[in-house]
Amino acid sequence: MLLDKKKIEALQRRWEGQEERLQKIADAIIKGEDWTAFLDGMPYLDEVQKLDGDCRPRDLRGANLRRYLMPTTTMEPATISDTANIAYIMRESNRNNTPLRGISPFPLPMINADDIGLMMEKGSRFFMALQMGKVIGIVQMDSASEFKHLGEDKPYYELSNLSVLPAYRHLGVARSVLREFEKFARGEGKHSYILLRTVLEHGLVNYWERGGYALREVYQRQHPKGAPAYMEAVMTKKIL
Repeated sequence: MLLDKKKIEALQRRWEGQEERLQKIADAIIKGEDWTAFLDGMPYLDEVQKLDGDCRPRDLRGANLRRYLMPTTTMEPATISDTANIAYIMRESNRNNTPLRGISPFPLPMINADDIGLMMEKGSRFFMALQMGKVIGIVQMDSASEFKHLGEDKPYYELSNLSVLPAYRHLGVARSVLREFEKFARGEGKHSYILLRTVLEHGLVNYWERGGYALREVYQRQHPKGAPAYMEAVMTKKIL
């Protein structure tokens, strides 16, 4: 059936502001459930034949499923038993900070479970990002005060690490993990700002800016000895 431009636009417009509905539909598709139950009230459904056993006709015309056709990302606090998994995800993420797998001009820290355990002992908190029970990313959160002049002269949450397994990149997963982390930090209400540091040469400043983070200061770094000099961007976001 050939559709004209006017009809295409009409079919696409019906999904505007329907993010929650789209997520429920995508989750049901992944679980193999009757996703048509979430189409109730959508226009133009009568143009598609309904199949026996379905609540509504199977009509996804105009829906942009790219960012939704994946399981919902949830987050839960990590424990000492998760240290090996955390170290693995951080290593894999570090190895893939550039387009060529494992190739980077910067030294790659060889983090292991003992390192993560030591961080926990010193006060770092880790959170596991999960999809359908599988750990696909981690967040490391600290309370810090080194840059308190950027947060109304008060301590802040530092987003010390956000790592997502390479297979889950470019699908909006990192953004989902970040939203869950910010939701937790906002709910805890301990600090008003989140601060993060990123290597300017990795080209992620624009990504963080789209998430509401503002570039505040840039420092020249060279660590460890013999490594290339680089610029470290310090960014903040007010959450309270």
